[in-house]
Amino acid sequence: MSHRVNKSYTGVTELLDSKKTLKDQTREYILNWIKERNLRPGDRLPPQRELSQILNVSPKIPELVLNELEAEHLVVRRCGRGTFLAGSPETAPRVSAGTRNVFLLLPTLRNPHFAEYAANAEVALHRGKRTMHIITGEAMPQTRDVIAQMVREGTGGIIALHCPDGLRAFAHRNRIPMVEIRYQSSASRRPAAGCFVIADLRAAAQKLGDHLLALGHRDIYLAGDLPATGRFRDCRFEFLTKMLEKHGCRVRYLPQKHPVTHYPSYEAIGAELAQAMLAKGLPATAAIFFNSQRAVGAMRLFLREGIRVPEDFSIVGFDAPFQAGFPEPVITSAVHNNVIEMAVSLLLSEKKDAQTVTIDPVLAEGSSTAPPRRHEVRP
Repeated sequence: MSHRVNKSYTGVTELLDSKKTLKDQTREYILNWIKERNLRPGDRLPPQRELSQILNVSPKIPELVLNELEAEHLVVRRCGRGTFLAGSPETAPRVSAGTRNVFLLLPTLRNPHFAEYAANAEVALHRGKRTMHIITGEAMPQTRDVIAQMVREGTGGIIALHCPDGLRAFAHRNRIPMVEIRYQSSASRRPAAGCFVIADLRAAAQKLGDHLLALGHRDIYLAGDLPATGRFRDCRFEFLTKMLEKHGCRVRYLPQKHPVTHYPSYEAIGAELAQAMLAKGLPATAAIFFNSQRAVGAMRLFLREGIRVPEDFSIVGFDAPFQAGFPEPVITSAVHNNVIEMAVSLLLSEKKDAQTVTIDPVLAEGSSTAPPRRHEVRP
């Protein structure tokens, strides 16, 4: 059942999302309240008790949220006076001006794709005479801790993949150059003001789908989407389903069983997916994997089980393949080139106004696909 707002109060939210925690919903309400009323630095926010009455939650929840927002330097709390929107010189954190430190924020370095981002960013920033500091979501999940480190060490720029609101506000308030990298559909909501590098996921899905269709595949797995309560978590698979079914294909949707953190590696996810396909007799002729690391794991298991790639089964994946020590066949993939290099270029550019650059994918055709042969379903 959804959690309803107390309608005796006027608020921006009439119905809160029951899929989110009460703490997250409260945070979202407060941020929307600030935005819709166009508050300025120094303006007062509703008292903690009033927020708890508006949202029908315990007073402890608004207190926790306001404490977090204060740690992120979004608000200032004055004993006996209330909570105020931050941003004035006396409330802003002190950030060293002119520092050459650039912070790169990534979800993880376990993914070889992001590890390559870090290596390429370090080279590009070194050319620009900048020093790179890496922060991962695994090592430092709390935004307030990230901001504290930036304040402590001095921040001359930020490149972020999946940037939290608190960090974005911190950078804007302190006039710190920041570039966000987003993987999203070109049809998604356009980003707000700022500098963005957009990797077009829908175009990447189109590349892989067209490639398999041109080879003659009409029975295709979509494998490795994240577990979800609904049918899709990823826009690429939703788009591919509609596209392939429009061409008369049978589409078999196979998400992974557990969150990524459950597995020792991305290849292990691919191996589990391949095992599930074999358990059903491998009825399809090809599979599009969530990323190329999963595709490599699936291919290795297929080859161990005597399934030849691509003679018996074709495999493609998103992002560049990483196949150290495993030379053939090379995974066919849809790749967004020079994403991190473009982000560094925007960050170091003298042109500081808002810019959005969209990176179109290219098809890196390897040796993991071929026309389907006459297919026999295994018992």
